[in-house]
Amino acid sequence: MVPQIKKRSVGIRYRTEAGEIDILCLDSDNNFVVIELKRNKAPDKVVAQTDRYIAWVKENLAQPNQQVRGLIIAKSLDNHLAYTLSQRQNIAFWAYSWHLRFDKNIVQSELVKSTAADVNSEDTTNTK
Repeated sequence: MVPQIKKRSVGIRYRTEAGEIDILCLDSDNNFVVIELKRNKAPDKVVAQTDRYIAWVKENLAQPNQQVRGLIIAKSLDNHLAYTLSQRQNIAFWAYSWHLRFDKNIVQSELVKSTAADVNSEDTTNTK
């Protein structure tokens, strides 16, 4: 089950005795979600790290009726992590990707519109 994350977070870079949780938040059912972010490919050792954070949250923050789940977000996962997560119910994996594009024509077009608007407003003030 993939957690649905609320906008309100409990903490970013949340410091604990078990280490620093990248993001700690509550899902729509008011259960804790421990989010571990990795820049590139996530190795299987990230599961032990996430488990450690989950255990800390259960012991220190969660109420008896609150669930605590983990979410690992990385660009990709290695085969070992895929096998490890296939046997885990409380930790999910999301892959991310991003693209950055610069479009010179859009910027120039907006600049021309802005300049034209400035010129038109000056023309009306000069005619008075």
